[in-house]
Amino acid sequence: MNPTRRILLPVEIKTRELDAMILLACFLAERDMEVLVGDRETIKARVHRLHSSIYLGKSVTREMGKYYRHLLDLGHGVAALDEEGLVIYSPEIYRTRRLGPETIRLPQALFAWGEENATLWREELDETANRVHVTGNPRFDLLRSPLRQIYREKADELKTRYGPYVLFNSNFHWVNTRRGAATRLPDPEDVASGRFPIPRFYNPELARYRIRLFRAYLDAIPELARAFPDIHFIIRPHPAENPRPWREVTTSLTNCSVLYEGEAVPWILGSQAVLHHSCTTAVEAFVLGKPVVCYRPYRDDDLDPPLPIHLSIQAEDLESLLEIMRQAFISGPDSQARQRRETYLQRHLAPEGGKLACERIAQVLETLPLPTPPWQRRMKARLKSYRKRLRHRIREARGETLTRTFADLYPPTPVAEIQQRIHSYATLLDRFHNVSATGLATNLYRIRANVGR
Repeated sequence: MNPTRRILLPVEIKTRELDAMILLACFLAERDMEVLVGDRETIKARVHRLHSSIYLGKSVTREMGKYYRHLLDLGHGVAALDEEGLVIYSPEIYRTRRLGPETIRLPQALFAWGEENATLWREELDETANRVHVTGNPRFDLLRSPLRQIYREKADELKTRYGPYVLFNSNFHWVNTRRGAATRLPDPEDVASGRFPIPRFYNPELARYRIRLFRAYLDAIPELARAFPDIHFIIRPHPAENPRPWREVTTSLTNCSVLYEGEAVPWILGSQAVLHHSCTTAVEAFVLGKPVVCYRPYRDDDLDPPLPIHLSIQAEDLESLLEIMRQAFISGPDSQARQRRETYLQRHLAPEGGKLACERIAQVLETLPLPTPPWQRRMKARLKSYRKRLRHRIREARGETLTRTFADLYPPTPVAEIQQRIHSYATLLDRFHNVSATGLATNLYRIRANVGR
């Protein structure tokens, strides 16, 4: 063991990642490593001042390659997983949008969701494919018993607040973003007219398809709400999605709520069923034993993410959607069909039994060698960081707005909340009893074992 080894665990979206990163930090601290967990931008602003650490990145996109090279030049190690690598449209679209050919060669270790994710990476890496480890993702550790119990109280509270409800997690942020200019899949007609610039990796066929599906769901949700007046419909848009269209079509319906509150798991646990199209929430709901329904009024197997759809009961029109929902409320999941779907899922997710993903990842990070760049390269990288911070401060002094686009992705979180999560994990797993957290800055925490330091 190396008592001086430090691991950096950046978090982009609090409700998606923070609980899982705290759990991973507990496993790392148990192995006598020091862990900094917190907002990705906060860690990024300090990384040039830290002694050599290992940074766990959240993607292997082209854009991340430049930053990973900078970290390596500073003397930090780099490992990576892909938070959005479980549910993909197709291998071709994934390679174009989510996999940078140079980026994927930079991390010293890559942590795959399952064999499908690992195969895509290994095909790209060839001779260095041994960097890929099929570990699963810490987020799915929280769906396993007994860890899922940390969400039980919240799930019960949601059922009390809303009564029986259906959860619809919208995943149309590529065509319905909060920032119109940042739309990844604008209408091809708007692109042709010059209203929108052509986004990087633009796929007009995918744009038309996703826009059509988005509009179909805008039509279907009110119909469902009217058909089942005793069921509440929770519409939970993606964090980057514009909630206004959903509010506009449900404004007159008392049994609909459009909101984004807390982690997804309690909402899934408390629900009667989960409705979706191409959403990771569908996989989480399936693992948690909930009826999962996919509305497919249009279908294109080349553009639809296969995993969440294969795990779902599929409705091809509004009439069949109403009937499937009615049956889901009465009988719950289909046990025979579930067995077939579990077999399909096994290729996409690391085995649920045995070690947690956090344990598998911690074992690799514990032994990962740190790079030793020449001092000239390290100095150049530090100077680059200082110049960037200086420019940032000058712009702040001029009164320019430099806040994050979506600051609510990680609202200020007190260290007491982090400590409470650690305590919950310690109670449920009967370990980590000597692990604690201290606050270093807003949304930045040090987690380590208490050994009399």
